[in-house]
Amino acid sequence: MRNIALKLRYDGSRYHGWQVQKNEVSVCETMEQAVAATCGKAHVIGCGRTDAGVHANRYCANFRTDSTIPVERIPLAINSRLPMDIAVLDAVEAPEEFNAIGSCIKKEYIYRIHNTNIRDPFLENRVCFYPQRLDLERMKKAAEAYLQMRKDTWMEEYMPQEKPKLTKAEVRVCGLYVIYAIVSDDVRG
Repeated sequence: MRNIALKLRYDGSRYHGWQVQKNEVSVCETMEQAVAATCGKAHVIGCGRTDAGVHANRYCANFRTDSTIPVERIPLAINSRLPMDIAVLDAVEAPEEFNAIGSCIKKEYIYRIHNTNIRDPFLENRVCFYPQRLDLERMKKAAEAYLQMRKDTWMEEYMPQEKPKLTKAEVRVCGLYVIYAIVSDDVRG
């Protein structure tokens, strides 16, 4: 049986996160339907959960299959069965022990604030529009405080299995955008 790792990108606006939901449409459910139609029934494992409405620019998933479709053709084959808001960018044959969630070594969360007086309708559901002046120095200090707070041991008491090692929390300006980025290593799911 082959273990296929996929690199995905998706717009999560229509979905209730990655995880399969009982009464709501999820990205994983949609992926599993496309994979089943292409390679046969398979359980698709994602590198982590996302909340409803969250987008992913680089997301890893894997599934096991007996399909003989050449790996380089899998992205096109699966994409032909997916809605336009989910895309498989690449596929590779992974080692048997590879598991997208268990093998994940880093996650990066990026929050974009469109900090200008006039909103851009093409950015709807992509950025947070905030027309008032932001105190960037205060935001940077808050990011540093958040990073330190996550390193403190008190959180282990409440969420010992869910405490990834945060390695970066930063605020930076990029044109009309204020970017807040968080990176966690040593990810455990």
